Amino acid sequence: MTVPQETQRQTGAAPARQTYDDYPERGAGWLLFAGTMLCLVGTLNMIEGIAAIDNAHFFHRNTNYIAGDLNAWGWTTLILGVAAILVGLGVFARNQFARWLGVVAASLPSSG
Repeated sequence: MTVPQETQRQTGAAPARQTYDDYPERGAGWLLFAGTMLCLVGTLNMIEGIAAIDNAHFFHRNTNYIAGDLNAWGWTTLILGVAAILVGLGVFARNQFARWLGVVAASLPSSG
C-alpha cells in the first residue's frame, strides 16, 4: 500500500516501495476480452440453436444434411453454445482448464 505524497511531506516518511501486488495481473485485459467473446459467441449459438430447433423461417427449406436434420443441428448448436458460455465464465474466474478449453474452442472452425 502506498502513502499519499501529501502525507509523506507532512510526516517526513520515506516513500513506500511499490510491490508486485500493487500492479494488475499481467494479461488481465486479454482474459476479459476472451471471456467476453466466448460468452457472446455462446449466446449467439444458443439463439441460433433455439431457432433451428423451432424451424425458424430464416433457415433454407428442403435442405439436405449430410448427418441428421435441422433439428439435430439445432440441438448440437444449442449445447455447444451453453458450453461456450460456461467456458467463458470459467475464463472470468481464471480457471486454467477453462483457459485451455477456450483456446481449443477458438481454434475450431465456426459454423457461420
